[in-house]
Order: sequence, then C-alpha cells, then structure tokens
Amino acid sequence: MPSESFLCTISYLLSELLASLAYPLESKDVERAGCDIMNVFFLFDVYTDAATPHEAQQLATVVMNALRNPKKSRPLGECVIGEIARQFIAKFDLYTAAVVQETQDRTENHIRAIDDYFLVRRQTIGAMPSFVLLHFELDMPDEVFQDPVIQRLENASADMISLCNVWLVC
Repeated sequence: MPSESFLCTISYLLSELLASLAYPLESKDVERAGCDIMNVFFLFDVYTDAATPHEAQQLATVVMNALRNPKKSRPLGECVIGEIARQFIAKFDLYTAAVVQETQDRTENHIRAIDDYFLVRRQTIGAMPSFVLLHFELDMPDEVFQDPVIQRLENASADMISLCNVWLVC
C-alpha cells in the first residue's frame, strides 16, 4: 500500500495535469488558477471522503466562508474578475453542497437511480466551477452562459467527465 505522502504527491501532480489538459488554450494566469482550483477540489474531496455528513458540512461552511470573505477588497474596475468570482462562488457552493449530499448518501448506504445520481454527480465532479474559468477571457454577457443550450452542453460535459473519472478509477 503506497504511503499517504506518496498519494498526496500523486494527487497533486494529477490535479496539475488535469488543469493543464482542461485549459490548454488559456493564458498562463488562467492555467495557474485552474491548477489552484483543481487542488482545492482534490483537497476538499480527500477530507470529506473520511468525514461524517456533519463534518463534511462543517468543512463546506469553512471553505465557503473563506471564499465569500476575502481579506483584501477588490480594486476598482475589476468588475469582470468580480463577476467570475461571483459565478465561481455560486457554482462552488453547489459543489460543496453536493459533496455533503454524497457523504450523506454514503453514510446511509443510499444508492440513487441513474438520473438522480447524475444530478448530484454533475456537481461533485467539480466541472461546473471549473467551467467558469473558461468564461474568463471570453468577455460575453452572463445571458450567454445562462442560455438553455449552453446549460445542456455544460451538463453533458460534466456527465462525460464523470464517466471518464469512473473509467479511470476502476
């Protein structure tokens, strides 16, 4: 059995690789942010895997409070980044809530029907907050990303990421 430090190192390297593959055409700054976000996903996931539902909810609250209450105020004129942060926080909140639900399901040995499984899994895979980074340099109004066709494409993409994750883990 590999050591915990070895597994942490591998997880870190895989998260960096995943971010590089997810954002191959983005700027260095977006790529770096993608790496950082992937690390937050992996870290939150590792902590909640061994947590009770109550502990997972406490961790979700800590993470969301840290994201919602930054120590520095935003500089004037940073509205695009502020909007991206708003969208990321909203999607990350759904992610943490879904991971708490996944923990609850695991604790109760609850097995969801396939459609219900994908409703939760779309959030727990971490794709939705990650997609926000792709919006970063597009300079498009929020209405574009709220369009039902775009929403279905994001859902289908998250489903494919989930399926690939299952295949890679098994």
